[in-house]
Amino acid sequence: MIFPLWGFSTGHAIPSRGGSAVRYKPLVPLTVVGPAGRISPLVSVDTSADDVVFPFDKAALLGIDLSSAPVLSVGGVGGQPAPVYYAPVILVLTDHIDTYRWRATVGFTAAFMKFPLFGIAGGLEFFRTTLDGFLREVEIIAQPNLPATQDASP
Repeated sequence: MIFPLWGFSTGHAIPSRGGSAVRYKPLVPLTVVGPAGRISPLVSVDTSADDVVFPFDKAALLGIDLSSAPVLSVGGVGGQPAPVYYAPVILVLTDHIDTYRWRATVGFTAAFMKFPLFGIAGGLEFFRTTLDGFLREVEIIAQPNLPATQDASP
């Protein structure tokens, strides 16, 4: 699957981009299926993120009760450690040609997130991921260890 990088105007020249005012981000649509709903946000493909993580309020939309979920204190770049609550979901990644559907345990946090993270555990660990800055695209190829499912809910 190949997804284009999304360009975002910063409104000012960026020295590391040679004066361009546009930053490109590897964002892909990822559907999350919970016990009572589904969402399909754009997520940031982040090979440095340990987990797949969504904003806390998305758990309620999915029908996930986090009151007894396992929780870890997790830190990010320049941020204070924040609690992340973990719950099982089904993830679906598609480019409208190929579709991959698998069970995963993902995190939910109240920490600020510009975009949810498509990180390693439960996500990118099942894919070969290549970022091509010249072509401005990210290629994501499923690996044999993908725990595919056709179940309707987690």
